[in-house]
Amino acid sequence: MKNKLFLVLVLFSFFGCGKTTIYEFMVENQLSEETVKIVPKSKTDFWITSKENYTYIALPGEKIIIGAKIGDTQKEATDIYKSNDVIEPFDVYIDDIKQEKNFSLRKYWEFSVGRVNESGKYILIINEETLKD
Repeated sequence: MKNKLFLVLVLFSFFGCGKTTIYEFMVENQLSEETVKIVPKSKTDFWITSKENYTYIALPGEKIIIGAKIGDTQKEATDIYKSNDVIEPFDVYIDDIKQEKNFSLRKYWEFSVGRVNESGKYILIINEETLKD
């Protein structure tokens, strides 16, 4: 019970002081048999992990959260990147084969506003089409 009360107080203090925009970054593996591995090039606060090696695995048909970012205080989440901006540097491996395409560029990510207008969602979809040059 104390943990729940503490969580409520933390959330209230975090969200109660004005609107803060939160962005969530996900990878969706739409490949039928291959495993997608995301390996960050640097260890930053962007990455959501408790692992020391900072590696993310998405099995076929799986969608995983890999990162988060707190944006500026604003009324509604908006796309904060331009097409050729790097969201966060990382490498993509398909069944342990490194891909040459730079999937960390914004142009490969889909953006949508979350259920709450103060949240945004970026999704990198890996499928046969996105792997083509």
